[in-house]
Amino acid sequence: MAEYCNDGRYKVYTTNWVSQNQYRAVTGKIIGRSAQGTTVDWAEFKDKYGGQCIVCSVGNVSDLVSLGYNAANLMVGLGVLQSYWNEPIDEAISLGVRQFYVDEPIQNYSKQRGIWNPNCGCSGLKCGFGQGIPDWSDMAWLNLKACMSQVASYINSLGVGATLWTSESHFDPSANCTMEYFANLILEMNVPPFAGCHTHFVDDAWPVPDIDPRNQWDYLRGRLGNLFNFAWIKTQNSPEEMGLLFGHANNLGGINKILYWVSSDTDNDRIDLASEQGQVKGWLERLEKQVKNTFCCTTPQYDPEFCEYMGWEYTGQERWV
Repeated sequence: MAEYCNDGRYKVYTTNWVSQNQYRAVTGKIIGRSAQGTTVDWAEFKDKYGGQCIVCSVGNVSDLVSLGYNAANLMVGLGVLQSYWNEPIDEAISLGVRQFYVDEPIQNYSKQRGIWNPNCGCSGLKCGFGQGIPDWSDMAWLNLKACMSQVASYINSLGVGATLWTSESHFDPSANCTMEYFANLILEMNVPPFAGCHTHFVDDAWPVPDIDPRNQWDYLRGRLGNLFNFAWIKTQNSPEEMGLLFGHANNLGGINKILYWVSSDTDNDRIDLASEQGQVKGWLERLEKQVKNTFCCTTPQYDPEFCEYMGWEYTGQERWV
């Protein structure tokens, strides 16, 4: 039955869906980030951007749980050389944590031991930080493997299904270098941890050109199989580059966790861009609400040429897409 505006014109309605810029992870996928370095706080990351995982210290766990995070999805960071690693593990386990993380064991161990070789096949090219491989002695390699194996074995011995995770980055295009050592480390450990990669696309300011993280993802998948099951995406990369990495995670299969590498200039705009790419590539769903638009028209059907917009209201219907 026709409705009319006060001036006698037809009252015509249209509906459309409006993005609420709110996301949730697709079932079976995990979106996370490091604890520090961004103006986007932990609550907003969970409630607005679908975040479930924070790589944090054991001291952060209670605060994160109070915000609604599941302790079992949090990753508590461990230092590869810390002598008291059992204490934070025990405390974290008592709080419900089941995942532990060691960042860049090859690079951090070798730098702390003073055995870092910054050249690593760069053929005279200035590589900058993080481009080398360890100048390993047999004892140094055995020590690192023993440290990592001890941590992984202890976590496994607790019998609560807890796991160790670790990742590396490398920016030398001429050789696998660090990634080769990293894969060897994983495969030689008594209890192999899950492995990831946080190499990212580089910009023109870097002295090393043409870094494509997907090549390293392929290398690690070839060496480690499904032990390579998570990756970092740098939110300072372009939307197109972030989209390529979300897409390559789909190409490889078996990767169910993406962590955002954030820094002090990471704001909502950067997380928005990452989330948009994650939604396009099937990692996130976006909330939309239906809007009813009201027009006064000189025709009984909507025609923008003969209709005047009068306002809108939500219909109460929502969907995730």
